[in-house]
Amino acid sequence: MRRLFHFGRSLQRRARGARVAVVGTVERLERRTLLTTYVVDTLAAGFDGTDGRISLHEALQAASGDVAFNEAPAGTDRDLVRFDSDLLLFGDATIDLAGALPLHGGGGGLLIIDGGVAGFENQITLRGGELTLDRAGATVVRDVIFEEAGDVAVGERGTGATLLERLTIVGEGRPTTSTPLGAGIVSSGGRLTVRDATIFGTSAASGGGILLADTTAVLDDVRINGATATAVNGAGGGALAARGSRVLIRDVDFGNDPEVNGNWSASRGGAVSLVDSQVVFVDSVINDNRAVAGVCVYRRDPHRRLRLA
Repeated sequence: MRRLFHFGRSLQRRARGARVAVVGTVERLERRTLLTTYVVDTLAAGFDGTDGRISLHEALQAASGDVAFNEAPAGTDRDLVRFDSDLLLFGDATIDLAGALPLHGGGGGLLIIDGGVAGFENQITLRGGELTLDRAGATVVRDVIFEEAGDVAVGERGTGATLLERLTIVGEGRPTTSTPLGAGIVSSGGRLTVRDATIFGTSAASGGGILLADTTAVLDDVRINGATATAVNGAGGGALAARGSRVLIRDVDFGNDPEVNGNWSASRGGAVSLVDSQVVFVDSVINDNRAVAGVCVYRRDPHRRLRLA
């Protein structure tokens, strides 16, 4: 891309017979990168370079590496992955990830994965697979349903900011023994915001709904019900387990749904288990949660703050 400059030296030109001096100052213009948009137009998982379509796997591969992959063009510092409206013409659409490679979003810059399609109430569901975000840049994931072992993992290299918005994570059918940590959302670093989300029926050894480790997080307008932490000697936290983290919990319901069972832990903290973490609760409800130790909230390390507001 050429660098553009305002002319910065005195120019002399004739205008209507008169000599006019035009004097300006040097000002370097801001470099702008266009948004690369990937339109996923197939419900097939994985990579197929012969079908003439862009799968979700292919879009994320090209966006993460900034290199063209099959039909997907090379990404830039600003990438948007969305879904073709034709996929939703006859109702909700499901991408079955069972047995497929995990979805992976890496790199820097901005990555947006948007399951919403204007004019459609139908939704995109990712079934039976994990979306892993190991990114140094900013990430937005919105309007997606994760179902039957589907979840979101913000990995250890995820040093950027991640926004998960208007998500539904349903864990029915998820195995409880092979998942050591965090059944719905796992964050192992960086900054995480979860807004307007529902997590239901998820299960893991620790952090049945959400697991936070070394993370600065905001949970805003989130509902966690029927989540289970199964390990007897684990960190616990039927709905939420946090270690070494700073968390603002605002307008979150832990349990509090009369139509389903609340959250449960085989060790401690039926709703929340906190280890070396600073947490603030604002306008939140903890109801119908069970555990061996600390029925509602378990906290280890009295030097950390726990505030109710």
